[in-house]
Amino acid sequence: MQYETLQPIITAVEQACALTKRIQAAHLMVQHDKKGSPVTIGDYGAQAILGRTLHQHFPNEGVIAEESGQQFLELVPPHQRAQVVQLVSETLGETVTEAQIVQWLDQGRDVQSERVWMIDPIDGTKGFLAGRCYAVAVGIVVGSCAVAGIMGSPNYIAQKQQGMLFLAYDGHAYRRPLNSQQWQPIHVSDRTAPNQVIITEGVEDSNVDRSLMHHIYKTLGWSYESTLQVDGMDKYGIVASGEADVYLRIPNDHRRRANVWDHAAGVAILEAAGGKVTDREGNPLNFAERPVMHSAEFVIVTNGRLHDQVLGILAEV
Repeated sequence: MQYETLQPIITAVEQACALTKRIQAAHLMVQHDKKGSPVTIGDYGAQAILGRTLHQHFPNEGVIAEESGQQFLELVPPHQRAQVVQLVSETLGETVTEAQIVQWLDQGRDVQSERVWMIDPIDGTKGFLAGRCYAVAVGIVVGSCAVAGIMGSPNYIAQKQQGMLFLAYDGHAYRRPLNSQQWQPIHVSDRTAPNQVIITEGVEDSNVDRSLMHHIYKTLGWSYESTLQVDGMDKYGIVASGEADVYLRIPNDHRRRANVWDHAAGVAILEAAGGKVTDREGNPLNFAERPVMHSAEFVIVTNGRLHDQVLGILAEV
């Protein structure tokens, strides 16, 4: 894909970041979806903005996104739906209607196309609610591969005052502060010495197998003291930028699998930056398995140089 092709969705991600940052600062209400997972009005507002852009520029292409118009109508009270309409209108600088919000939330749903857009409007909802990191993520998939991605990180750990925007296309990865237009190429680290390896992992303990992860770190001689704990897909950006070297997604319930929208943008960015992402057997993530990647029990993210070491330990578990 060419940069010019992606420019409208890059702008939409920036707009979605502005909207969600405003909502986070105001501590606006949270709802829960039918599975009991937290969903904020920011999820709906951000996805609507992204869906609007896809409707305008890529109307015939498939979209797999976390939220839906039906869920918005069924689970969100009328006064909060009105808040979403107002916030999206103010962010876009134009008047929109509830019907348009619903339409944009369902943009591209069930459409079959060679290129598919995978959207996570707020990745890291618990971090978002707690005032920590989260990401607005759009991955572009062809076949089983994530070929491009845009990820906005409004509270990026290294640039919390400015936030960071990540971009991958045509086999290259870049980033820039959200308040800048100057892209800088990024690349994973070349660190391999055990005493230099930097780990990044999630903040929440409820869904991860910390004991197995720490067993891997200890076996390989990696120090846990310098671990960067962040929410959501920001971990991909941190490894892609060379600010950490490894991220392991190992759920405590090994039956729990990854959703495509939680990884598509991050995988595209990490791989374009020279890193490696696989399941525990060393296979690339298969984004043709939608919306749940049933073959991906674990997700192993590294700078590439450390990958075989991690897989070797997992083969013995």
